This record gives sequence, C-alpha cells and structure tokens, in this order.
Amino acid sequence: ENSVEKVVTELELLISLCSVGEEEKVAAAGSGAIGAATFVCKTFPEEKAAISNAFKLLEVIFSESSLTTKAAIPKPGIKAMLETVSRYADDEDKEILEHGFRAIASACLQHEDNKRSFHSAGINAVLIKSLFVYSNINGELDQNIFESVKPVLLFTRRYISDDDRRDGVQPNTFVRAREIGENKSHGIVRPLIRILDAVEKSTDDREVSPDDTKSANKEDLVADLLLTLKHVAVNDLICKHISKEGGLNLSLHLLNKYMENKMVVKHALMTVKTVSRNDDVKMTVGKGDGLPLVIQALETHILNPGIVKQAMAVLSVLSLRQSKNCDRIAELGSVQLITAAMEKHSEDSQLQRQAISTLRNMVSQWQNKELVQQIIDEGAEKLIRDARASHPVCDEVAYAALRDLGLPYTMTK
Repeated sequence: ENSVEKVVTELELLISLCSVGEEEKVAAAGSGAIGAATFVCKTFPEEKAAISNAFKLLEVIFSESSLTTKAAIPKPGIKAMLETVSRYADDEDKEILEHGFRAIASACLQHEDNKRSFHSAGINAVLIKSLFVYSNINGELDQNIFESVKPVLLFTRRYISDDDRRDGVQPNTFVRAREIGENKSHGIVRPLIRILDAVEKSTDDREVSPDDTKSANKEDLVADLLLTLKHVAVNDLICKHISKEGGLNLSLHLLNKYMENKMVVKHALMTVKTVSRNDDVKMTVGKGDGLPLVIQALETHILNPGIVKQAMAVLSVLSLRQSKNCDRIAELGSVQLITAAMEKHSEDSQLQRQAISTLRNMVSQWQNKELVQQIIDEGAEKLIRDARASHPVCDEVAYAALRDLGLPYTMTK
C-alpha cells in the first residue's frame, strides 16, 4: 500500500514538472518517464489512482510537444496501455477510459509509428469495444459521459488522419479507416450513430437556457461526433453504411435543430457532403428536406466563410450528375445566394472554386440548359472571371463553367 501511494505521489510530481514546458518534457522522456508510466499500468492493474496518473503523465509528455514526432512508446508499453483501457472500459465512472484515450490520442498526434504500433497491438478492438460501451448506456447521459467520450473521438480522428508529414513516412490511414468502418455489425459506425442519437435526445424534455453549461457541452459533443463520422466515411461502402444506419437523417436533423450553432452546422454539412459522394444518397438528400436545410444554412451563415464553404461543397456534390437536384437547387433560390456568397468572400479561393463548380454542374447536362440564363442574369459571369483571374486553383473549373454557360472563354493556363 505504501508503495502504491509513493508511486501516485511520484507520478503527480512528474506531471507537475512536465507541465512547466518543453524542456522538462524532453528531460522526463529522456530519463525513462514514458516507460515508467506504462510499467505502472502493467504492474498495478487494480490501482486506479496510479493508473490514472500514469495516463495523465503520458498525455502531458506528448501533448503539444516536439516529442509527438520523436518519442515512440515501446511495444510492451503500448500493450500494457491497451490492456488497461480495455479492462476498465465497463467501469461506471469512465475515468480510466477517459485518461487512457487522452494519453493514446496525444501519443498518436503526428506520429505514424505510434499509430502503427497501437494498430498492431489491437487498438481497433479496444476502440470498438469502448464505443459500444457508450452506445449501450441506458438513461440520461450525464456530464461525465459527455467529457469522457470526447478523448475516444479525438483518438479516432487522429488514428485515421494523415497528419504525420515527416519525410519518408507512408501513412496507413485509409486502411485503418476501412478496418474500423466497413464492418456493419462490429465496426464503429453503428455505435457512433447510437451515441449521437442518445446525446441529441439527452435534454429534449427540459428547458435549457443559452448559459446552460450542459447544453453547451452537449452541442460541442454533437459537433465532435459529426466530425468523427465524417472522418471515417472514406469510401462508398462506409457512406452507404452511415446512411442505412440513420446517420444521414440524423445529421440533417441536427443541422436543423442547431442551425444557430456554427460548429454543429459546419460539421453537419461536412458529414452530409462526405456521405453524399454516394449517388443514391445524393438523390435522397436532393428530393427530401436535406437540400432546403443546406440552403438555409448557407443563407443563415452567409457571412461565415467556413460554413459557406461547406454549404457550397455540399451543393457541388449534390449537383454533380444529378439533373433533378440541379433543378431543385435553382427552384429554391440558391443561384442568388451562391453569387452573393461569391461576392462577399471573393478572397477565399476554395469557396470560390466550390461555388463555380456548383454553377457549372447545374448547366453541364442537357436537361438543365434552361438554367443558363438564370445564372447569367445573377451576374455569375463577372464573378467567375474575377475568381479565375485571382485564384489559380479556380482556373480549370472556371474555364469549364464559362464554356458550359455558353460564354466566351479561353483555354486553361
């Protein structure tokens, strides 16, 4: 018992020391602090205070540090970390699960080697198990649940993100995303959507004020869950899976419900855009309430370039090879909104590119040629030419748009 208390105390001192700055983190890592922390996980599997502090130490060492791309965790240490997290996944207060995934997420930031090591040690099974634990919680989700699931989501996004830009690094992000996303019954899509649905419903039956902390944190978690769904949707099969599991309809519902929350709106649009790469999903969004909601988001947040860019990206995807969607986009008054957004955000090259792409898609098929005059009447020609002159990234799509609008054009540069 005295030994455990001493370990807890020593870990607290190390955490305090490493919190001072970069130099202290490097010194601690160089003196064996990483190995010591993982040794604690292996040696004291039943001592929650010691394990919690061990994970906190690892999080501090790797967090916002150059060590994120330098220090690799030894494979036995990674195994000990995963076994510990898995052992406590069903624990009611989720403290070990939270701090464990915080440490793992920090260790994986811009570090492909650590991601590979966690992958080889079986992190997929631990991740999926943890998410299913959250998805099976019955009753009202409390503040502790809101906070403890966020590190799991953060790890998931980092695990399948190509963020290690060091020379010679060959990331396996696509493979990992497929492994955790494609399995319909044992992947992460189903539990993610169940958690999202549970969080969304968690305060529906009570009044909340704008200053309600729980409500604010709930909306942050909704945004996090949407962003994680977007990250995992790397191919057509996973996009179909998300749609069939109700993720698309839920994303649109949340877009409508939280139309004033900029982060939720942005991430809902990102999710809808990504899932709509599938042609069946494009038709579903186009003929239902989804398209009007996307346009409402564009109109509501037309001064916010980040949201406008995502709304434009959704319209660009929905209008691609979908003549009925193009007609409905025009019927809902989107052309005027698109040109207004182009004028307001003329300096944003990607926004301009997405807007021009949408206009071009709307007239690229013979069935929609009647839309040409409407687009020209809204002043699109000058806006397209200005964007082409100002932003090299817009050159090819602007050329195609001018051509399909029947306007004078020159070849791409």
